[in-house]
Amino acid sequence: MKTGAVSERGAQTRRVSPAQIFEATEADHDEVGQVLVNTIRNIDRDRYYTSLIDPDYKPDHRLIARVSGRMAGHLLLTRRSISFDSVSLPAAGLVGLSTVPEFRGRGVAEQLIRYAARKADQTNTSVLALSAKATAPYENLGWVTVGDCHSVSVSSRNLPTEEKLQVEVARGGWNVRPWRQVELTDLMQIYDQLHTSRYVGSVIRSEAYWRWLVGMKMAHAVWVACQGDHVRGYAFVKDHHVLEIGADPQHPEAYDMLLCRIRAESLERAYPDVLLDVPPTHSVLSHLADWPNLARTSVSNPGNIQPGHLMMKVVNIDVFLNQIAPELHRRALAAKVSSGELGIAVGSNRWTLRWDEKSPMAVECGRSGRKTITLGEKAFLRLVMGQESIETLALAGLATFQHTSTASITEVLFPLRSIWRSTLDRYTY
Repeated sequence: MKTGAVSERGAQTRRVSPAQIFEATEADHDEVGQVLVNTIRNIDRDRYYTSLIDPDYKPDHRLIARVSGRMAGHLLLTRRSISFDSVSLPAAGLVGLSTVPEFRGRGVAEQLIRYAARKADQTNTSVLALSAKATAPYENLGWVTVGDCHSVSVSSRNLPTEEKLQVEVARGGWNVRPWRQVELTDLMQIYDQLHTSRYVGSVIRSEAYWRWLVGMKMAHAVWVACQGDHVRGYAFVKDHHVLEIGADPQHPEAYDMLLCRIRAESLERAYPDVLLDVPPTHSVLSHLADWPNLARTSVSNPGNIQPGHLMMKVVNIDVFLNQIAPELHRRALAAKVSSGELGIAVGSNRWTLRWDEKSPMAVECGRSGRKTITLGEKAFLRLVMGQESIETLALAGLATFQHTSTASITEVLFPLRSIWRSTLDRYTY
C-alpha cells in the first residue's frame, strides 16, 4: 500500500471489478489498522489505536474502497475547525490516503477523494486540506498549494548558552522543566495568542483535542519556561526537532530559556543542528538573529516528519462565502469602508457581497454588479486564503476586473495573510 499519492489511471488490459466506497464501522478498525501498520512507515500500532480516541472522530469518517469484497484503499476524513482570523471555519483533513499495490492504476485514490468531497459538502464543511509530497496529481483534481511544510535549521552551538540561562534565572526567577498536566490551560492560551490569532489555517484546539494530541506522543519532551509559578512559554521537542514552540507575547525572553534547554539537550545527544518547525514570521526567529550563522531553511527530511505541501480545496463556494462573511464584514468596517459591494464570478457561478454598518454582510447568489472580479476556482482559493493579491492574479492572467476601485475593495476584503498549520496537527488535518 502506498500513502500520500493519487494513482493515475493506466490502460487496462483486462476487465476489472470497479471499486466500491464504504463508510467504515467499528468492525473495520482491526482490518484497517493491520493494513496501515504493515504498509505506512510512520504509523505504528499504538499511534493507530490512539487515533481512534480522537474526540472528534467517528468510525464513518474513515472511508474504505473495496474490490470484490477486498480492501483496496483507505482514507480518513478528519473533522476540524481552523482559524480564518475572527471566524472559526469548519474544515476536514484527508489523512492516510492509501492504495493497496495490486489495485493501483484503477483510480481508487481518486474515487476516495471525490467521495470525501461529497461527504464534506453534505455536512457544510466547505474546506478540505491535505499534505502531499507531489502536488501535480492533486492539482489535476482542483486542489491548490497554499503553504509548504519546512524546517528552519540552526547550529546547536549558536543557540543561547547555559550562562545566559543562569543570568535570567538569577534576574527573573526563570525555570525550564517538563510540563505538568495542570498547566494545559496555560499552553492553550499561549497557542491561541500566537497561532490562531495570527495565522489563517491554524487548527482551533479544544481542551479535549489538546489532551488527545499530547497522548499521541509525537514529542519525547514538552518543556515549559516558567517565571515563578507562571508558564510563559512551551516547546514540543522530538530528538533535535522542535515540532512546536510558543511564548507569551508579553514575555518573549521565554524563547531564550527554551532554546537554551534545547541546546543543552541537543549537544548532549550529539545533534549538531536544531530544526524548528515555524512559519517565516514566527517571533522565535528574532531570537536566532543575534547569534552567528543566521538560521537557514532546511531542505532535508528530519526525523519522521514528512516534508511536503499544504494543499486545500473549497468544496462549496456558496457555503464558504457565507461562513467567512462575518470576518469580511469586520475587515471592511476596520478599513472604514462602512458600506459597499463586490461581485465574484467563478466559472459560470456568480455572487455579490453587500454590507453596511447596520446590517451583516449578505451573500447573494446568482448575480453580480459592475464591481466584479472574475477568476477560476484555484485563483479564488489563493485569493481568499490571502496567498496572492488580486493584482498579482490579474498580471498572471488568472483574474480580471474592470475598475481600480474593484481591486481596492478586493484588497480590503482579502488582504495578504500568513497561513500556518502546526506540525503537531499534520497527522490530524
